[in-house]
Amino acid sequence: MYALHAERHQDLELPMFGDLFVNMLRLALAQKIPLGIYLDQDDEREMLEGYVRHFVDSHVVFEDLDENAESYGEVHFELAAILDIQMGTRDLANVAMLYENK
Repeated sequence: MYALHAERHQDLELPMFGDLFVNMLRLALAQKIPLGIYLDQDDEREMLEGYVRHFVDSHVVFEDLDENAESYGEVHFELAAILDIQMGTRDLANVAMLYENK
């Protein structure tokens, strides 16, 4: 399917060692790559889409965006609350395109 649509995944250089989530957060921060982050907070699962704005030790500051790339504001959470991270999806590419062309 990718060849038919002339699509391909973005080449990412993630370190092979260490915590995958930490490596993804650092890469996303350094290269301004949008992420989808699933959080588990207080027995409630939450999906955020947007950009890492700050990452120190285990504390993450994330700008949460809606589907039109409008900011909901900053969300602060701990690394331990992350259940999953998405990078390079079509939805995230659309959000990035809208955000960059504001």
